[in-house]
Amino acid sequence: MWTVMWGIMLSGGLLLLFNHLMGYRKDYIQIDFEERYTNHHHYVQSIKHDLKEKGYEVWYEGDHKFVINGKGFVYFGGM
Repeated sequence: MWTVMWGIMLSGGLLLLFNHLMGYRKDYIQIDFEERYTNHHHYVQSIKHDLKEKGYEVWYEGDHKFVINGKGFVYFGGM
């Protein structure tokens, strides 16, 4: 009985950890591009374009910082 309960709890914990690591959480925006960008300017423009198409208001402040619908975001990776 306890073994089954521990198994369920461990499975739930691993699922939550996986979701957190993969970015499935509140106030997190994940964008996957089919193209690889090597130019920072093109990368930023692509992010802005994609988010505007999805209905967000987007401003780029520089240094990897965006304001999206009035909230600050930082992007990681990509280049």
